[in-house]
Amino acid sequence: MPILVVGAGAIGGLLGTTLTRAGHKVDYVETASFADNLMETGIVVHKDRESRAVFPNRVFTSIDDVPDEPYDLLILGVKAYDVSDVLSDLSSRLGKTTCFMTPQNGIGIEEFVSEKVGSRKVLSASVTIPVSVPGPGEIRIEKKGKTSKA
Repeated sequence: MPILVVGAGAIGGLLGTTLTRAGHKVDYVETASFADNLMETGIVVHKDRESRAVFPNRVFTSIDDVPDEPYDLLILGVKAYDVSDVLSDLSSRLGKTTCFMTPQNGIGIEEFVSEKVGSRKVLSASVTIPVSVPGPGEIRIEKKGKTSKA
């Protein structure tokens, strides 16, 4: 299943790497400085005492650079206050994407996205795994409120 993740921070990175490891083609949209790092080193996932690099299929530095091809899932991995701008930038892609996932913390995000893309296209999500970003291109899955050692 082709997936596009906009924002490869803690939540976007966690969801994207999990889906990549499950065998899906995952592309990302990220800033230019972060995009280079993602392609060179992947997203390094630290969990317990293991660290594993997970490489994206492709990384784009702008939504305008994303090829005109359909995605089955588009994950809005940005902060809630950036969703409006991202959806505006995605306006040409709204009809070509099967489903939009909204894993943000924020009241009314699902309703806002539904107004833009239609309620049948919105997949609400809640991430209950504690995850942090110790550095660019890294995510750390925490355990029981404590940092797990890599």
